[in-house]
Amino acid sequence: MIGPKRSFWIGLIILCLFLVQPVTSKYKPLYTYYNFSLGTKALSMGNAFTAVADDLSAVFWNPAGLADLLYPIVSLNYHMDGISYSHERQENIFDTGKRVWTEDFDSESSQIDFLSISVPASFWNMKWNLALSYYHYISYDVRGSRESELTVSGEGAGTQRFTETFSGTGGIDVLGFSMAVYLTEYFSIGFTLQHFFNSGSIRYGFQSNDRKYEQEFSERLQGQNLIFGCLLKLEKNLQIGFAYHSGIEDVFTSESRYENITDNEIIQESSSSEIVIPAQFSLGLAVKPLKNWLLAYDFSKILWSKGKISNYYDHVGDLPFPVRDDYEQDQRNIVNHRLGTEINVVMPKAVFYIRGGLFWERQLFIDANDEAIWIKGFSLGLGVQLFSKILIDLAYMNQSASWKETGYFSAETLVDTRYQNHIFAFSITYIF
Repeated sequence: MIGPKRSFWIGLIILCLFLVQPVTSKYKPLYTYYNFSLGTKALSMGNAFTAVADDLSAVFWNPAGLADLLYPIVSLNYHMDGISYSHERQENIFDTGKRVWTEDFDSESSQIDFLSISVPASFWNMKWNLALSYYHYISYDVRGSRESELTVSGEGAGTQRFTETFSGTGGIDVLGFSMAVYLTEYFSIGFTLQHFFNSGSIRYGFQSNDRKYEQEFSERLQGQNLIFGCLLKLEKNLQIGFAYHSGIEDVFTSESRYENITDNEIIQESSSSEIVIPAQFSLGLAVKPLKNWLLAYDFSKILWSKGKISNYYDHVGDLPFPVRDDYEQDQRNIVNHRLGTEINVVMPKAVFYIRGGLFWERQLFIDANDEAIWIKGFSLGLGVQLFSKILIDLAYMNQSASWKETGYFSAETLVDTRYQNHIFAFSITYIF
């Protein structure tokens, strides 16, 4: 066992790490939704939740945490975000004039993304906790636009505008069945069987000065996978957690409808492909240096280098998934470093929880300089428990980054791209 003095020093070390801002800050914004997260409390702690896992979002983060839930509980979560990014203004001067290119992207999404209920049970002379959950795995419920403009001065003067809009509904959802149990006084395990169902659709519209078309995709993932988690309490103030999400190898169906409004042309296609969504794992540490103060650290990895989709539409062979395009650059594994903290303040009729987090997360691709692309950010949150029955949580997360991309006029010219995402979440939990 680790004594309380050593536990206090471990807490101070984690706090020092918590205060160090990461130095890298690059990001590919179009793939944020493949770095999975769930739950308001987890979000408010920077998603450093593998060794905490003390609410119903444990069904995703670490099912072993469900073993500590002693009463029937129901929880509902609402999530919204707004992404924007822009490229540096680009100029190209030629003999008789100048060309200027600008481009901006904005999107937003809002949805109820998690609903779960759990109940304690006793069988085989052991105390269990069972949970049934519904949540979004890959959401298509997003709306936004990309605006581009090419302005020419001098010879051939004029402005060409390009507008791409998109709007989606539904998504690939999960029905999760979870169970957890203490094998010893200090060690618990848990499992979540994820059954994938439902479909998502997204419609794109493109318009320029002389062209207009629309395209709609409707997609569905079939299959199941398993989440395994365990928690080890080294003492009452210190525990470690581990979670493993098995991969998925199953069928991915897609239907496409393309309409060229300018030329009055319609093309409809469908595809039934074999898909590999790779495994992911996380390792976490949680410590209480003081009675009302919690610190947590998570390291996690998603093995996207192994993600692929076979025979997608007219492409023979394998393409990387989730990209589904034949880029020269290989897909990379996502690596996450996350730090979180929580302080609780006990009042006569309520308990308040003040939370925060920092994170830096390596993404799927490299930038134009062959450097790793990272996102960094922070999160804040507040929770309040009323009458020992109702728990309300609020969270805000800020993601920001910049990186180099090849220029519009020349691949030899590198331009800055800036990314920003504001995420808000709200959850309400009732304890019976």
